[in-house]
Amino acid sequence: MLTFRTDYDKIIKILLEFIKKFSQGKEVVIGLSGGVDSALCGMLACNALGKKKVHILVMPSRYTPEADVKDALNLAKKIAHKIIFVPKIKLEKIRKSYDKVMLTTGENENIVMDAYIRNDLLRRYSRTYGYRLLGTINGSEWRLGYYPKYSLIGDLLPIADLYKSQVFELAEDIGIPKKICDKVPTLGLGCSPKAKDEKLSHIDRELIKSRLNFLELDKILVGLDRHLSAREIVKYGKEKITSNQVNIVRAIVRAYRHKTKLPPYPKINVY
Repeated sequence: MLTFRTDYDKIIKILLEFIKKFSQGKEVVIGLSGGVDSALCGMLACNALGKKKVHILVMPSRYTPEADVKDALNLAKKIAHKIIFVPKIKLEKIRKSYDKVMLTTGENENIVMDAYIRNDLLRRYSRTYGYRLLGTINGSEWRLGYYPKYSLIGDLLPIADLYKSQVFELAEDIGIPKKICDKVPTLGLGCSPKAKDEKLSHIDRELIKSRLNFLELDKILVGLDRHLSAREIVKYGKEKITSNQVNIVRAIVRAYRHKTKLPPYPKINVY
């Protein structure tokens, strides 16, 4: 059967030690979205380093639900020494300035641009004060390349080897508010199969076409990590997964593997 680690006490210990080691005694910065991934990273940082070493930026875009903003701010008050709130109107002004130089085309490009703007603000804040920036990408997103390239990565990635299913279970275990844990994860940016193409990236369209939920997706990713064939994944998966679904996910992983690596460069001075 395709399973992943569930000994969460050991996992938490590993993650706390990781944050302590790679923050190198410095304070850390995290962007909270109101979702479970950033919430888990924030809580782990607080438990590892103490509240006084955690700085939170909350930067909603025009696509961010008000409920998520409220959840992010409420959690930030519990885990952070300093909270910086950047209202939607300020992000909109920045995006419009970018558009004056080079206009983006399509709704999906606007979504991506907002992600890059938030990433730039996080980078500027961490660089200005010499803090470490915690990336909030989970392992399912990381394996799929399901994020704008080089955004959300930070100086360290505490949960980039946790599948999304593990993130939800670990979040409950560590005490993330139930309101955040109960949010249903969606594929395709929450878009329905009838959503207009201009709002979807290639990955969104492929994931919607696959009709997989996150648990089924994670079981396929477990199988791919173990170098199993589509037939083996279908055979050993408890969920009803088809070979076509496995092939869709495999194709995404292969196509976007470049997002998890440094850009290639020619080796000139090799000794």
